[in-house]
Formats: sequence, structure tokens, C-alpha cells
Amino acid sequence: MDPAPPLDGPTDAQRDHDAQVDRLAQQMSLLLRRSRSFARTFAGQVHPDVEAGAYAVLLVIAPAGPLRLWIWPTSSAWTSRR
Repeated sequence: MDPAPPLDGPTDAQRDHDAQVDRLAQQMSLLLRRSRSFARTFAGQVHPDVEAGAYAVLLVIAPAGPLRLWIWPTSSAWTSRR
């Protein structure tokens, strides 16, 4: 069985991989910052009191159109109606 190679530090391939991972992390961070900025900007245009998170919810439910909220009856509601 061959002995393990000595640990001299990261190889060129490992350094390249680490650099690529760092670049990806920077780009993801930039994307998320821009997305939050976009949401804050447009939420303020909808209404000054609308938070960015609420605007994101509006973007998801708006294509569904008008909806009615239906609450599943609890067991006590079923027994009281019988």
C-alpha cells in the first residue's frame, strides 16, 4: 500500500476551485442584494406601508386572481352542526 502524499498545502486545482466558489458566493450575494432592493423599490410604489416581504407574497398570489379563503372546519364545528 502506498503511503499518503505529504501535506504541502493546497494544489493549484484546489486553489482554483476555492477561487471559483468565492466568485460564485460574491455573485449570489450581489443577486440577493439587488433582488431585495428591487422588492423594496416596488413595494414602496404599491403603498408606502407595504414591506418588501409582503410585496413578494403579492407577486406570487397576483397571477392566481381573486381567491376565497376557505377554512377547514375543526372537529368541534362538525359536531356542533350535527
